[in-house]
Amino acid sequence: DGPHRLQPAAEPRSAQSHAGESTCECKQPRRMSMTTNRDDVHQVLAHRSNPLDDANEYFAIGLPGLYLAICSGDIGYWPSGDRACSECMAEPRDLESLALLREAWCVAFVKSIINPADERLPFHHAVCITAFTAIDHRLDESRGRKLHRFLNGALYECFSEDSVRRAAALVAKARMHKLIGCLCDAIGSVNDNLATRAGQPAQASFVYVYRGVEESTQQALAALRPGERRVFPEFLVVSLNQGNASRFAGPSGTILRFKVPREMAARISRWTMTGRDSEVLITCSAIAIFKGMTAQPDGPRLVELEVVEKLAADGSVPIFRFRPGHGDHDG
Repeated sequence: DGPHRLQPAAEPRSAQSHAGESTCECKQPRRMSMTTNRDDVHQVLAHRSNPLDDANEYFAIGLPGLYLAICSGDIGYWPSGDRACSECMAEPRDLESLALLREAWCVAFVKSIINPADERLPFHHAVCITAFTAIDHRLDESRGRKLHRFLNGALYECFSEDSVRRAAALVAKARMHKLIGCLCDAIGSVNDNLATRAGQPAQASFVYVYRGVEESTQQALAALRPGERRVFPEFLVVSLNQGNASRFAGPSGTILRFKVPREMAARISRWTMTGRDSEVLITCSAIAIFKGMTAQPDGPRLVELEVVEKLAADGSVPIFRFRPGHGDHDG
């Protein structure tokens, strides 16, 4: 059916304060005190049977506040220019109401999941996955995932050589640290079923996944030598289906084939609005070893990468634990 886009729904009903409310004082003509979706969230939780559901854990993420900060231009990784969302500024609703409507759509989607096995994922983990993968604006799909783009952009730009961009990214990352932590925890909550559902032996300690990238990324990878390492600061959405990656890459692009430890990846398709059954999320800050590149006749190149570790919490590279056959080039 293709990806679903977040659409305006009924106005929020509760007038209680919301954890994570933005304190942005940007000059916007349509601002008001934020109401909340708190009552609706509690109603959803009341109908679930997962003892790990925790309303406080969910509200601490402050999802509406993040939507508001992104669309108002309060946070972002651009060093200059008008950062407010032109789409949201053109809407008749104020920015706070739009932020709440986006949260409400994610909550309603998780509410619609009625499979008892899928409800085993804690509510706050499920909503975070839904929000991260959702097309939350009416732009084309690649640009319409604004929360996705801002979060991954902040993680990536924290390593920028431009001090202004790096500083802005660190501010954005700090504002989103609860969401980042929740996504990491969500991967830990669901990854046990990944290898089994992928048709691989239950005892397998890794899974193979694919990501299609454009030609510019291939050019950057072409400079690597086997054994060199590359850090992927952002969360990577990948596929168990090589054909999906091939269609995205196109004949002149590249397919990244990752060998990933099970604990660092999770099959998230049941909690996304994309309808793609093979969707997998790799945790942020993954460190991968470049194994080689293969040209394929009449198709995209195939790059082999093995994820072996992730950056420490402070962004440093941990003491590397080599496995037999790995190179020793720092990269």
